[in-house]
Amino acid sequence: MIGKLCLGGDWACANGDLGALGDIAERLITCSPEALHRELAGLSDLCRRDPDRPSAAWVQLKTRVLGSVATA
Repeated sequence: MIGKLCLGGDWACANGDLGALGDIAERLITCSPEALHRELAGLSDLCRRDPDRPSAAWVQLKTRVLGSVATA
């Protein structure tokens, strides 16, 4: 599930769909480690208020999300 959501996040970034990226960040909260919840919620908020920074934030956060799956 996390891998599919991350792929969707990549698609959303590539297509400039910040609404979809924000939704994906919210959905990742329910299936990712608690340590990442605040950052994912922050990304979702960022998608609603700043069109320039979410894609770069996603790249960094996605690495951490996928890393959390690899260590689980």
